[in-house]
Formats: sequence, C-alpha cells, structure tokens
Amino acid sequence: MGRGRHPADQRRRRGHPPRRARRRPLRARRRVLAAARRRRRLGRPVRRPWHRDRTLRPANVGLRVDWTDTFVDRFPGTPLKHVALTARGHDGPPSRGDAMLTRTGIEGGPVYALGVPVRDALDADGRCTLLVDLRPDLTADQLTERLRTRRPKDTRSSWLRRTLGLDPASLALMWEATAGALPDDPAATAALVKAVPVTITGTMPIDRAISTAGGITWSQVDEHLMLRALPGTFVAGEMLDWEAPTGGYLLQASFSTGVVAARGMLAWLGPDA
Repeated sequence: MGRGRHPADQRRRRGHPPRRARRRPLRARRRVLAAARRRRRLGRPVRRPWHRDRTLRPANVGLRVDWTDTFVDRFPGTPLKHVALTARGHDGPPSRGDAMLTRTGIEGGPVYALGVPVRDALDADGRCTLLVDLRPDLTADQLTERLRTRRPKDTRSSWLRRTLGLDPASLALMWEATAGALPDDPAATAALVKAVPVTITGTMPIDRAISTAGGITWSQVDEHLMLRALPGTFVAGEMLDWEAPTGGYLLQASFSTGVVAARGMLAWLGPDA
C-alpha cells in the first residue's frame, strides 16, 4: 500500500480520528498480580469479591502541618539536621536523621519511619503530635547546664544559638511551637529543645506517597502467595498488606515476594511449565 493510502491516514485527512483497535481479552493459564505503588486513580475501582483487603493508604509520605504564614515564607525546603522524632504516645525508639520542612508540613526519612503510629493517631483523634528532639546526642541535664551561661544582653535567639548551636530553622520551629513565647528558664528551655511539639493534621495524598500501606491481607494467601479464594492467582509486592521503610528495605521485600510468587506459580503449573 502506497504512502498516504493507509485507511488511518485517509481518515486523518478527512478530519476524522483514527479508529481504535479492538481490545481483545488477554487469556492466561496463571497470573501474578504485583504493584510497586499506586500513583493515581485509573478508572473506577475494581470490585474484588474473591478476597478481603485493606484500603490502600499512603506510606512513606510527608505529613501536613498548619504552619504560620511567616514560617511558610521563610523555611520551606530547609532541613532540620540530625534530629530525632517520636510520635507522642508511641513507645518505639526515636527515628533519627534529617527532616525537611515544606510549605505544607514536614517529610524525610525519620518522618516516613513513623508512618504507622502517626496514622494510628490520626485515625483515633484526627491529629497527632510529633516531638522533635533538636539535640538528640545531649541529655536534658547537659542542655540545662549549657543554658545557665546566659549573658545579660543575650536575646533568646542569640542565647540558644551561642549555647546550643541551634540554626535558624530550629529556632523558628521552637518559636512556632510556643507561639512566640519561648521560656526563659534553662530547664524548661532544655525540655523544649528535647521535645518540640509539632501538630500533624494529616498525611499528603496517595499520589505524593513513595509507597502504600494496605492491600490483600496475609490470611488470604498461602505460603506461596497464592490467593486461597482464587487458585492459580498469585500476588506480590504492594498488592499485599505490608509496608517497609524506603530504600533497600522496600525494594528487597518487593523482589523477595516476587520470587516467592514466581516459584509458587511454577510449582502450581508442574514440571511441564
């Protein structure tokens, strides 16, 4: 067929859109369902009467904070270096690292690691208090001792900068948490430095998340990750209800479940596969 004589080309010349190719159903003897993350909604939700699952929710995601306008204007994109974070009411160890201040809240490795207790608190009360330790390598008593060396002409900010080496973002976070009423007492100030309260009002949406929580519950699959209610269908990755920190942990778990599901499928198909 000569150039320009293809039916699709002729339809374009006449101003008509090309006809869509017919969709043919894909038939497979067995299938593996896998997902790395759900970034956006694709059409209508699929009805899944053959398994129980938990709703997909954002994991490894930034948290929302209602900063004041002054704070938003000055500090988005500024890191809080070498801090330790805990969720109030959570008994687990602090999450240490660098957190990033954003226009809408806070994010970063130590924030993502607290995803489960933060979500639990948000589900229970609609809010969660994140406690930021700005000097995790010093005890409250050590901080108090340093703060006792305040000079008569020191302002609160210069006092904290000189004695504790706090940077502008850390100082601003303390001002933000106390609505501008920083304490003068060394012990009270040390206690604040060790646990600056930040009120979390929610998480960023799922399309901003690095990964997801929720999915098919473990009770719905066997040791080969095959769905009990749909023999021959296997699941892996974030189709399953699990979550892990970002980086190698998240990737390794996805790879490992993929291997288990693939081996389970080969065993199900038998030696002739």
